[in-house]
Amino acid sequence: MKLPAWLGHPYTHAAGVLLALMAAVAVVAFMVGTLEYTKTRGKLLLTALLVGGFFLTTLGGTAIPRSGLGRRLRPVAPVMALAALLLLMVGLWAGADSDGFWKAAACATVLSLGFVITGFALARASGERVTDLFATTSASSSLFLTLMGVLGITLEIKAAFYWWPFGLLFLCWLASTVGMAVVRLWPGRKASG
Repeated sequence: MKLPAWLGHPYTHAAGVLLALMAAVAVVAFMVGTLEYTKTRGKLLLTALLVGGFFLTTLGGTAIPRSGLGRRLRPVAPVMALAALLLLMVGLWAGADSDGFWKAAACATVLSLGFVITGFALARASGERVTDLFATTSASSSLFLTLMGVLGITLEIKAAFYWWPFGLLFLCWLASTVGMAVVRLWPGRKASG
């Protein structure tokens, strides 16, 4: 079954983000206008923000390359984002009180964001050695951070010997991502190279 072309188009996801933000602003305006905050209005606001986050995540997923590791991440990222959205909505509106439920929701959210960030880093590869090194380092560390985060949430790991490497890996990811941005945006780099 072939999906409609508009479903994976960046403009569709960007429109979803815009509509969700407009809904959030409308809820806030209604709360300010009536000078009343209720639990239902708070849930409506959070729903609009969660839907906006879903569309923002899937918008990032449209940048994932269609080859290499990106070929595997591209279909998984929106499915994980949808799973996270559904779990968070059920938790919000049904009032889920189970630790296992919220662990599953957190894991699905971390996986969806991690896969999109990894895919986005892979998409920044340009065929230049330095840029590709930064992109590969950023994508690899992002994927490991995602998996470590899910494992830490699932097993409730609190030991410092687990979270210290996580922190160092996060710094590696941050440095490689900033390095990739600097190399890609460096003015006059191509003229001199």
